[in-house]
Amino acid sequence: MLIDQIMITIRLANTNDAASIAALGKSTFDIYYRHLFENQEDIDAYLTNAFSLEKINNSLANTKNTYWIAEDVTSNLKVGYAKLQLDASTNIIGNGKGCKLQRIYILPGFESFGIGMQLQGLIERETVKTGNEYVWLSTLKSNKGAMRFYDREGYTIIGEDQYTIGEQTFDHWIFAKKLINTPM
Repeated sequence: MLIDQIMITIRLANTNDAASIAALGKSTFDIYYRHLFENQEDIDAYLTNAFSLEKINNSLANTKNTYWIAEDVTSNLKVGYAKLQLDASTNIIGNGKGCKLQRIYILPGFESFGIGMQLQGLIERETVKTGNEYVWLSTLKSNKGAMRFYDREGYTIIGEDQYTIGEQTFDHWIFAKKLINTPM
């Protein structure tokens, strides 16, 4: 496949996309984060649980979640997806309604095609359309690429948190972006 001859389309995902989203989530998380785990059994267990077909199906069916899937229409290859949790405010921001950007995952080799920016635009429009004021997310402190992306997209660091997978704890920055002009 010639990567410079692609045509990406992004659409709302539905339960018919569960297998593709599970596979994308599992493979991209594995590729980008496996090296961070001291105990490989921890990441294996996480991948099996977090990206199980049953879990993804349930998440897609939940009306509080919105998913988008990116596909190369020339090859029918699913190359990325995003998940937004609606009405998911954080106590770090005292006032206001927010949505949590839970995932933007893009296969290696497809990061430079603007898929992340397109998904980000859809996420922001959905946030405003549903009456929410801001989007927030957490990302690994060591994920410099993600931090540059979110900074470029107008997010600011509002706090920090830790996330434990198995026996290992990871430090995260919490980012937020105000979309409607009301006090946070």
